[in-house]
Amino acid sequence: MNRRRAPAHPLLEIAAVAAAALLLTFIAFGPGLRAAFVSDDINAIVQNHWVTGPLDAAGIATHLSWWGEGRSDSPGYRPAATLSFALNRATSGSDPFGYRVVNFAMNALCAALLFALGGALGLRREAAAAAAAIFTVLPIHSEAVLWIVGRAELGAAAAFLLAALLCVIHRRRGGVWPVAAASAAVLLGMGFKENTVTVLAAPAIFHLACERSSLLARRDAMAVAGMAAAVAVYLLLRTAADGPAIVASTGSLLDNPLSLLAPATRLLGALAVFGRYLALSLWPAALSVDYSFDALGIGPGFVASTDTGVALAFLGACLWAGLRGPGRRDVVVAGLLLAAASFSIVSNTVFVLGTILGERLFYLPTAGLCLAVAALVDPVFRSPQRRRRSIVAAACVLLVAASIAVDRARASQWLTPTTLFEAAVRVQPRSARAHMELGTAYGYAGRIDDSMKQFEAALEIWPEYAAASFNQGNALARAQRYQEAIAAYRRSLAAEPKLVRAWHNLALSERILGDPAAWLEAMRGAVSVAGGSPSLNNELGEALLANGRYDEAIAVYDGLVATGEAVAASLFNRGVAHHHLGGCAAAVEDYRLASAAPAPAPEAVAAAAGCLRELGRSEEAASIEQAGKVANRGIRR
Repeated sequence: MNRRRAPAHPLLEIAAVAAAALLLTFIAFGPGLRAAFVSDDINAIVQNHWVTGPLDAAGIATHLSWWGEGRSDSPGYRPAATLSFALNRATSGSDPFGYRVVNFAMNALCAALLFALGGALGLRREAAAAAAAIFTVLPIHSEAVLWIVGRAELGAAAAFLLAALLCVIHRRRGGVWPVAAASAAVLLGMGFKENTVTVLAAPAIFHLACERSSLLARRDAMAVAGMAAAVAVYLLLRTAADGPAIVASTGSLLDNPLSLLAPATRLLGALAVFGRYLALSLWPAALSVDYSFDALGIGPGFVASTDTGVALAFLGACLWAGLRGPGRRDVVVAGLLLAAASFSIVSNTVFVLGTILGERLFYLPTAGLCLAVAALVDPVFRSPQRRRRSIVAAACVLLVAASIAVDRARASQWLTPTTLFEAAVRVQPRSARAHMELGTAYGYAGRIDDSMKQFEAALEIWPEYAAASFNQGNALARAQRYQEAIAAYRRSLAAEPKLVRAWHNLALSERILGDPAAWLEAMRGAVSVAGGSPSLNNELGEALLANGRYDEAIAVYDGLVATGEAVAASLFNRGVAHHHLGGCAAAVEDYRLASAAPAPAPEAVAAAAGCLRELGRSEEAASIEQAGKVANRGIRR
């Protein structure tokens, strides 16, 4: 007599899927484990004092900590992601390996939550497991998994899927705890990335696509209210962290050509971009870290492209699947609507983003798409015909294997900035940013001639690309080709007069070449943009001294002293200016203050002692010299 095997405990099944997904993640993306920090990793991790400094969870939660406080162009407030980076730093140091291991684990968690959501909606475990396996290794996910800052997408997706699962549980069982847990998940997810907010549509989606009743409507409304309260808490925290809750993106031809188009053209372009996302999901032969101007050929007058056809064909297929398709049509509709909700906020239709297309942005929407596809094949796994089940299972295995092969090749591209942007330039030869980033990578590698070719390619695509000229100048300056660097910095400032780093680096180059007037002009430019920067004002004072403008230098240093931002060099340089104007009597007090600083500069000690002797205060001069020797004992300069 055949006995039906008792089902495993759901939590054990979910744990088993998580373990399998983690293994698949390491197999698929493992070649990228030893990759370097790349691009925005530098902003969010390497140069972010909230990550590299002492662990300060409260400070991270109460500040715009995503890129630290030194960058005015930071996306701002993602405290959960930043705290996770800080914890990585505290436990595994600065090695990128540990950060990527966490990303791999989070990818596996998302796959397990997708499996659990499919099961909660009534899919067979085989269908839900197939969705989870394909989601785990989908090649378009490589950016979110391998790019360490992709953790923002991973955290938001995990929170979205967990909250959606809890909404289904609440529909079935009621009670307070599923709503409370879903609300907590939403608050945590918003701390990773703002697109978690789209899960508020999940209860309405389940009500529309699945079973309906007045009781279920009340439960769905309760879930929405609880999650909305969590979003309100996030917005309060975000506002208290010194900034508006939502910052509208400004138009940018480079990053998002859609942002500068008329509404009708923008929507047509957004439809084509959606088609490109779908094409990359189905045929990932042209994955790239960058799609900025002019990679997609979208601009004024745009109507349609091949990608538009892909989008329209997909929408037609969705209509058929929802109305007449095979399988669990309720779950098909739910999956498609969850994908639409999660994509809405990154689609450049509801809001204009800072980017036209980013593969990592499609990570969460593909969860809903995988769920819908699993629902289409669900009847096969219920069929008594073993042959049909075997064919579908074999197709899933082949798809996973093919995806792994693509993933491993893609992961190898992430090893260094050079390999990553060489791949981007191959795939997107019309991307100005890809050429600029590759030129910068070549510059750091000492490949100056190759670097110059890439900068020239970027500027050919977009002649007003200030960052390309600026980074070209940096590469030339590192090669000690200062005249050419100066020309590049001046080109960048002609395109973007407020680029303070270009003013500063121009000033440093002019100083090295020994042109005091040009040095001063550039420092004035830097200070006019950066305002009250103490370090720049100190350097401005030095430039004024070099040009013999002693009264102006004194005024600059007086301002630093008045605001408490003067350093020992400020006091010494003010003494030098006073010395030129009024001799030792005018300068000695500044020299004395500079020599009293911790580990004072020898020139400050020598100047103070020399002036004191000239003024007949020899004993005081000897005392300062002795104190300077003691203070500098053991100091290596």
